[in-house]
Amino acid sequence: MPIINGDKINKHEIDSTNYPEETKTDPLLESLNSGTNLNINKLSTDKQGELTRLVNKLYANNYFGAYLITDRSKAVLAARYGVANAQSGNIFRLNSPFEIGNLQQIYNDAMLLKLSEQGNLNLNDKITNYLPMKNLKSNLTVKLLLTDKVHLYVRSAMRKSFGKTSLLKSVTPYRSDVYNQISANEYVKSQLIQKITGTSYAKSFNNFIVSSINLSNSRVVTSPQLQINDVRSYEYGVNNKLPAQKNEIPTQKVNIIGYSIRMSMSDMAVSMNSLLQAKYLNKKNTEQLLRVLKKILVQPMDI
Repeated sequence: MPIINGDKINKHEIDSTNYPEETKTDPLLESLNSGTNLNINKLSTDKQGELTRLVNKLYANNYFGAYLITDRSKAVLAARYGVANAQSGNIFRLNSPFEIGNLQQIYNDAMLLKLSEQGNLNLNDKITNYLPMKNLKSNLTVKLLLTDKVHLYVRSAMRKSFGKTSLLKSVTPYRSDVYNQISANEYVKSQLIQKITGTSYAKSFNNFIVSSINLSNSRVVTSPQLQINDVRSYEYGVNNKLPAQKNEIPTQKVNIIGYSIRMSMSDMAVSMNSLLQAKYLNKKNTEQLLRVLKKILVQPMDI
């Protein structure tokens, strides 16, 4: 049982049985189930012209992948370009698990905010109250970390140590080398989650997100072995002026904290619908997640 600030956490309080459960079938999930092969097009006539312009822009930028558009509780458009696995020829499907990259920050923040709402985490506590980080200023709080007012770094060469607690001693709030340092914010959050829950990051994600929101094609990657339905990542390439899926990118290169998440578009839509509409967190914390999402959508991945 974990000890935080000398006080024992009530293990029952962070058990998944205490999470809000949706007893009714999610209407968005029902809508998504009607088009598992990304063949949904329920846009109104006046939106079709806008769609055509968007598609032309995607083609011009040699885009390959899949996309999904929802409107509240309805899936209105889903389509794909290219394939999920160039070697096997597997196509993109709504239940194909993608590496979610920087969007993992949303789920990390949601878990920590949920722990706060349950009374297991004080956002005004110093980060060093929970984690042994000798290079961190004592006045840096969990709240500052979640509001993106703290920027932590680690040397790029240490990426292979992501996931290990021992790396905490090397995290610093100073970026002295732009080219050889990467963000460690999400790594620190993952360590906080494990410290407070007293269990692994994978189990915490499964309890707080997968089971709580009733997802079916989402997981924390704990092995380099890919599953047959997983979407592969490829370097940007063009062949005869068309997108070419040739050089596969190793999973480790899109792993931002040592615990990468794979999630299907269907699960992402359902989970975002829950997280961003005050179904999972209180209104104040939901607004905080919305602010985080807006920042993520305009920032490049740090890989």
